[in-house]
Amino acid sequence: MNSSGFNPNPNFLLNTIVEENKNPISWVTKNTALMVIHGIGNQLPLETLDQFGRGLIKQYRNTLKDNFYIEHIVMTKQGSNGPWFENVVRLRKKEDPFYIDLYEYYWAHFTEDQASWNDLNKWLQGVVSGAKNFYKRNAQLGEHYKDSSPFFNAKTGKFKVGRYKAFIYLISKTFIALDILTEGFMKLLTRIPIVGEVASSLLSSYLKGSVNKLTNVIGDITVYNVVDPKSRFYKVRRNILDGAVEGLKFLIEKEENNKLSYPSVILAGHSLGSQVSYDAINKLNLLINEGGIKNYTSEGKYQDSNGKEQPNTIAQQFNGYITFGSPLDKIVFFLRENVSDQEYLRQQL
Repeated sequence: MNSSGFNPNPNFLLNTIVEENKNPISWVTKNTALMVIHGIGNQLPLETLDQFGRGLIKQYRNTLKDNFYIEHIVMTKQGSNGPWFENVVRLRKKEDPFYIDLYEYYWAHFTEDQASWNDLNKWLQGVVSGAKNFYKRNAQLGEHYKDSSPFFNAKTGKFKVGRYKAFIYLISKTFIALDILTEGFMKLLTRIPIVGEVASSLLSSYLKGSVNKLTNVIGDITVYNVVDPKSRFYKVRRNILDGAVEGLKFLIEKEENNKLSYPSVILAGHSLGSQVSYDAINKLNLLINEGGIKNYTSEGKYQDSNGKEQPNTIAQQFNGYITFGSPLDKIVFFLRENVSDQEYLRQQL
């Protein structure tokens, strides 16, 4: 940062970081749990764990060579319907007592087939409203940085809400138009003698599958970013968030022989998973303040099984947060709930 504001990182710094990554990486000095939360898309169970884990394994294998190996661990958890089992990948260094356990929090099944095109269209209109309100209340940002995008005046930095709205409107209506054209093409196809019905049925099945996949991808954002408790998506959002919090709590509270199983816990979120993980951390903080985390005081200090306070703190245990492809800045800008200044009690709460 300089006196004129923020500037992009120069290329030589990025190149330096790449070169530094070639250096050997050190092994952990305490048992570590790393939980990965996937983002939007047609995700499969353990797919994100596989992708993230392979990169980490590659780095350690390059450094440790034959002294590095992998284990498959089945972890037992207690759920509302009884015990269930979770697959965990354990990374180990030969003749070293410490290990890294890789977990995945999978939430794609909560949002599958929940949102329709109409829901997506309504959500897009909400994005426009959020952008308008944000730059109305924070006009100095655009004026100061004079964003070069087509949605800002290059000279004054004023946000062009009309152009932005027209752009979003065009995108939403394009999908509807494509749907209408597709239906018309299907009807024409059925008029072809003999093969028309079969060809139309096959093409319709293919297109519906493709549209369904696209809807589910974008629908993840729509479903999770609801703030109105009256929305039919609100319960889905709560289920996603509650699952993430439970997964994080499990790692923090887990004990073996009256000691923490994981003195080091790291959370990683990809894409929309960054938002889920961020919300989970906020809720974890509230739980700590209310004494809702096992063996931790409301000040975040650790107590052993005998209730004796130890020098360890929650910040020492939960000591890493990784995000990549994160939309958190856009969510703060356009998707948060806007409350007028007159409603100061509700605003502060």
